[in-house]
Amino acid sequence: MRTMRRTIIILVLLAMSVGGAFAQATDSDTHVVTIAIGELAAIAVVGGNITMPVPAITAGSTIVGATSTDSTTADLAYTVLNPDALGTIEASIDVNTPAGYSLGVTVAAPGIGTVAPIAALTTTPTNLITGLSSSFEAALDLTYTLTIDTTNPATTSAPYTVTFTINS
Repeated sequence: MRTMRRTIIILVLLAMSVGGAFAQATDSDTHVVTIAIGELAAIAVVGGNITMPVPAITAGSTIVGATSTDSTTADLAYTVLNPDALGTIEASIDVNTPAGYSLGVTVAAPGIGTVAPIAALTTTPTNLITGLSSSFEAALDLTYTLTIDTTNPATTSAPYTVTFTINS
């Protein structure tokens, strides 16, 4: 009987140790979380509206080529987050200037990108800055130039809405 009791105790202990081994096993699983950073862009004109006077001329001089400039009133601010491509900032106006006048704009050099020379604004967007990648600028001076390019310019005043667009 003692031998049988020992055998039963050994079997119980053996069963408990094997059962304990199975109880210690764990189960796990994994999955991947990808953070997708999309293209982000924001642009703003900082400063007030601009009134461009007719270029100053003197008696006896031609008016062709006369210009007036404003580079103190408005700044361009933007943020671009697009690590995969180079972008542009374009400018356009809502209606073309009358015959005889040319309204142009340029911007101070940004830290990243290339500034185009003074671009005559039309209803067709034109590149102002090219080669933009992820960057930001808080206050780049905008310079507007009004040029008379005929001996018989129009004599009416009109407001023009300038639109800046980030393309990336």
